[in-house]
Amino acid sequence: MMLKTAILALFVLVNLAVSRSLLVEEDICETESKKWEACFNTYKNKTITLNHEHLASTVSPGNQHITNLKDFLTCVGKLHCKGQRKLTKFQLDTVSFVLDRVIGEPAQCAQDTRGDLPHCVFDHTLVKNSEYNGEILTCAGNLLEATECTEEEKRVLMGAARAQNDFLEIVFKMKKEEIDANLFDETFDPTKYD
Repeated sequence: MMLKTAILALFVLVNLAVSRSLLVEEDICETESKKWEACFNTYKNKTITLNHEHLASTVSPGNQHITNLKDFLTCVGKLHCKGQRKLTKFQLDTVSFVLDRVIGEPAQCAQDTRGDLPHCVFDHTLVKNSEYNGEILTCAGNLLEATECTEEEKRVLMGAARAQNDFLEIVFKMKKEEIDANLFDETFDPTKYD
């Protein structure tokens, strides 16, 4: 009898612990959702204001859009809950990382490509294809061969191309295998591309 009571008590404790962890998980995801919305609204308002100011003047906003994107990503922070928001954050982290390299200082050596490097790395027409075969890496590699970039500069710029390539591979894998975006549970790791 005492053994049955102990087993029953253990069963109840385990069930309570599991139900509490589920409630905590739901609370974390709800908190993340609210934080995401607040950060996004701030980002959207900054972007709209910046666009209005740009249209009203002849001064280019420069890198302010990139700064606003980074502010948004910092505001959101690390996401715990898998799903569409985590996929979007992964994509935006990738974009931010790549922009720093193909538009920022590392790309100064590739100025003679007349801006082709960003177009090559951010070729949005690739997403419309039924398959993806690393076209970004081929395009970036060919462009960089024609520059006077050092091997170190090429390595940094190809790291950006690899990051964008990896994101596209995730997108195509999800499309091909019909994986639900609500199951996405990866975090962008910039150290893979250094």
